[in-house]
Amino acid sequence: MAETEAPESAAASAGRPARLSKHDATALALVVACQMMLVIDASIVNVALPAMRHGLHLSVSELTWTVNAYTLAFGGLVLVGGRAGDLFGRRRMFIGSVLVFSAASLAGGLATGGAVLFAARAAQGIAAAVAAPSALALLMARFPEGLLRNRALAWYAAASGAGMSCGLLLGGMLTTWLSWRWVFFINIPVGVAIAALAPGVLDRPTRRSGRLDLAGAISGTLAVTAIVNGFVMASSDGWGSPWVPASFGAGLALAVAFVVVESGRADPTVPLGLFRSRARSSGYLARLVLTAAFSGMLFLLTLFMEDALGFSALGTGIAYVPSAVSIVIASRAVPRILSRHGPRPVLVCGSVMVVIGMAWLDRVNASSHYLGAVLGPTVLFGLGAGLLYVAITQIALVGVQPAEAGVASGLITSMQQVGGSLGVAVLVTVYASRTAPAGTARTTAAIMAPGLDAAFLAGLALAVLLLVITMTVPAAAARRAAPR
Repeated sequence: MAETEAPESAAASAGRPARLSKHDATALALVVACQMMLVIDASIVNVALPAMRHGLHLSVSELTWTVNAYTLAFGGLVLVGGRAGDLFGRRRMFIGSVLVFSAASLAGGLATGGAVLFAARAAQGIAAAVAAPSALALLMARFPEGLLRNRALAWYAAASGAGMSCGLLLGGMLTTWLSWRWVFFINIPVGVAIAALAPGVLDRPTRRSGRLDLAGAISGTLAVTAIVNGFVMASSDGWGSPWVPASFGAGLALAVAFVVVESGRADPTVPLGLFRSRARSSGYLARLVLTAAFSGMLFLLTLFMEDALGFSALGTGIAYVPSAVSIVIASRAVPRILSRHGPRPVLVCGSVMVVIGMAWLDRVNASSHYLGAVLGPTVLFGLGAGLLYVAITQIALVGVQPAEAGVASGLITSMQQVGGSLGVAVLVTVYASRTAPAGTARTTAAIMAPGLDAAFLAGLALAVLLLVITMTVPAAAARRAAPR
């Protein structure tokens, strides 16, 4: 049975004060909780990888599939997941995917061998590819463009940004105090609670009529999967592996086929008209570059703190708390700034903070310590990222038609997945090419310092590119994204 039109949200009522009602706040909390669960899951597992390897007797090459299975499934299917919500009902797909994610988490926590663990991670990725765009599309449907949507997006962005750091802390706590299995089990009560509360809280937007574009879905899924796989293989096997250019080549060919297929479809998986807006395209690209810089930075700083500074997994997680707090603080401040000045100052100011933070990290050397070399730049980077996540998401979604909200949200999530893989692959490759050979330096910090310096310089180049992108967002589009 098709989902029926929901009554207009109280948030959209004319003349309503710019405050969230209790019902709106509960709906927003569910969406934010789901996004937080999905983002945390992408980083919480990384902390537990050594314990998983020991507990399940996995080789290093086998262990990488704990991460890769999730990344490839999530990144490859997110565009289809977004369109599925548009066609089959966003609330229905949201609830179903959250339940599948919870069941896959249970399977992962109970795994007694690598095959079950990898299958569970792939199932988590498939479920996340549906849940993430459906959650954002439901948020868009409930809160129309303006101040209330900006406030809702501020909480959503805080979950997206802070979740990466919080996952490291939570993973360290669970692995240290309980078991690596709890990095999976923790999702179950959260997911079940979200699914149980959703029917009474979330509206049922009108389901769009039409059929899933199979040719577009297959070519688009394979294209994104091949590109993400290229970055994953580059980070694990190096850019010299013959499979890396083969994967990128296949991805490019499939992307061309996808564009050709979509241009001739009346009901495409991804309406190409979404890219006609220069501001929206800039928002997608900015999301990719910001996530690339952020993910690469977190990966290398985690290595530095644990291998060079001797931090435990729990200690490393605690070290990221100030950065996570700064993201939340900055995100919460954005709606007020947007209401007074519009998105342009937010975009530029946030990008400048990210540039300064990466430039500061580039000063890491063999004698560096946490307070002098890590705390300051990560907090500054977090403030910039908090500003940017809200403004970029708003720019990328402004003017999107309700029928295309799911796929537009899927594109944002896709950019985040590809960006994360890109950042780790590029920065790790640069790091490995410049790391001092073992035995040529007295300490681990001295061995790592040249590689970190080069990698953070590459991260600085990404940050500068981000600044250029945000400075070129058309002024007219920026004014349109401001609350009315």
